Amino acid sequence: MVLPAMLLVLATLAGLSLPGYLILRGLRIPPVVALSAAPAILAGVLAALSVILPGSLTTGRDWATTAWIAAGVLSVVGVLLWLLTPRLAPDRREPSRLFIGIALGAAALACIITAHQVLEGMGALDVPLQRRDSVFHYNAIAGIFNGWGSANPLELQGWMLGSAGTSSFYPSTFHAVAATIPVAHGVVAGNLLAVVCCLVWVIGLTGLARVAFPSFPGAWAAAPLLSLVAISFPSIPLFRQGQWPFGLSLALTPGLLALLMFSARTRSIPGLLAFCVGLAGSVGAHPSGFAVFALVALGAAMLEIGERALAAVRREDRAEARMPLPLAIVLAFGAAGAYVVLDRSETILRMGTFARPQTPAPELVESLLTFSHVSVNEPFGIAPAIGMIPLLIAGTALMVIYRPSRPLFVAASMLLVTLLLTPTNLRVAHVTGALWYGDPERILGVLTLFTLLAAALGVGWLAERIAPRVRGDRDTVRMGVSLLIVALALSITWIDRSQVRSGIIVAGNYHPSETSPHFVGGPAWTADDSRFWESAAELVGTDGVMTDSASGGVFLPAMVNVRAVPAITTLDSLPGPGREAAWGLRDTQPLGETACLFLEDNTIRWVYLEKATNTRFAGSHFRSDLMAPHGELVVKDGPRELWRIDDCRN
Repeated sequence: MVLPAMLLVLATLAGLSLPGYLILRGLRIPPVVALSAAPAILAGVLAALSVILPGSLTTGRDWATTAWIAAGVLSVVGVLLWLLTPRLAPDRREPSRLFIGIALGAAALACIITAHQVLEGMGALDVPLQRRDSVFHYNAIAGIFNGWGSANPLELQGWMLGSAGTSSFYPSTFHAVAATIPVAHGVVAGNLLAVVCCLVWVIGLTGLARVAFPSFPGAWAAAPLLSLVAISFPSIPLFRQGQWPFGLSLALTPGLLALLMFSARTRSIPGLLAFCVGLAGSVGAHPSGFAVFALVALGAAMLEIGERALAAVRREDRAEARMPLPLAIVLAFGAAGAYVVLDRSETILRMGTFARPQTPAPELVESLLTFSHVSVNEPFGIAPAIGMIPLLIAGTALMVIYRPSRPLFVAASMLLVTLLLTPTNLRVAHVTGALWYGDPERILGVLTLFTLLAAALGVGWLAERIAPRVRGDRDTVRMGVSLLIVALALSITWIDRSQVRSGIIVAGNYHPSETSPHFVGGPAWTADDSRFWESAAELVGTDGVMTDSASGGVFLPAMVNVRAVPAITTLDSLPGPGREAAWGLRDTQPLGETACLFLEDNTIRWVYLEKATNTRFAGSHFRSDLMAPHGELVVKDGPRELWRIDDCRN
């Protein structure tokens, strides 16, 4: 089962990457950089289309057709640009086919291993992630896929809650991209894109190492391979927490950062414009996508101001400027001004207040340094990646010494401070952590980008020191030594990390028949539920079905294309009339006019109920004795019941 699924994953990756790659190559961006940033270009275009197109073109099959047409147009434009624009200048070309070939080979190997680990743990692409967040994402994809709602980020939540036409922002790029994948239903599409995000991340790390460390080619091949031991990203957000919009945004980040650094270094205006398109895709997936780029730019500005001041005091000539001094000053004062404004926003302060128990700062640092993961909410044992620690220490020191990488070090330092502030109740912690909802697990995921880069730099530096002492072609020896160092570093904890990534994280949360031992809320979908709804779906037709969070019913629209309202795990999110209808159906009294209007407006004519077990919502499910005055029991299969509502004017 893994091989067909892997082929589908690779085909999806190719479809997501090809249009952007052709555009970037047409703009004469080097191949590795173009490959790493390519998915963000299509994501950016789809994010823009989901907002500007009329609703009839952002729903259902029309949306998928529109997206594929947009991808085709991008591809054609890319080919034309390639034919009409001059070739790359010699100083912009790749330095060595050997270096690039080995780096891309390492990335391909890391992609295959990562995809195999995830797919083996998942079991099959139609097995749902038993997580509360994933319920929302599966159903949002299914709603767009089936034409029940729009991909517009201002409309997404409205139609999922039974209040179509209301406006509130929810990032929808992940759902918009997933809904273009030609598969059976929303669960397969969501799982596919989650796996593809892992591969986008690996390829992006390769491109970023190439741009950030041009003098250390060993780091180019090391970066994707070292990602195989990481836990905090992509494993935790994508396959334990179901934070898919955040996961897509962060997966796009290394490739986009490579494009930004290359374009800024070579003063490529087309490259910077392409970066802006990709940034729209990253931010459209999740607003935190802006943070890493802002921190790197701020780090570069602070270094520019500091280096200029130091050179003036010492009366020394300095190296080439990172950026114009006026721009550096604007960025520094802009950041200070933004903090003052955000500090006065109650919305921002609420976003930065993390509601769950906090992991103490020492344990967060331990997770960071050992490439493991510690959470007081859902602890499980992970052996520290001992082989990675000396590489991380050496690479971090080199980031400070090596001038081109200093902005990355400053950005990582600011993120580390943000992470260490999360266990506190300080106001500054709420402001700086707002983009990640004060969640230390998300910030750890972002920091994984920098720790992997530092470890890769450590590998590249060691290879440069050892290679001159080994006989043979120098370039071949450099890359061979790098791969040997990586193999030694990975081998120490390889078995444990593979088991954690595939067995504990993925298999522990993807399963069709039981509640996860780490479950934090929502239902567990069973194989019996699937069979029940395959037979009952014809009865329901295009009508809406009211479900609740205590049963597997909230997976219905994503798995069998039945429209459920609400399509998330809590009835508390319904608008006022919807809550009245939901609680009225749990009472023996006749339904009121407001409740009936809500049911009629959303064509809700059915209620699905199943006695809840093993979830924290067990006391809030619909019950047969309370449903009886309002409708008729149409289908019963063990604990699963489908009722038709006839209380509202039949």
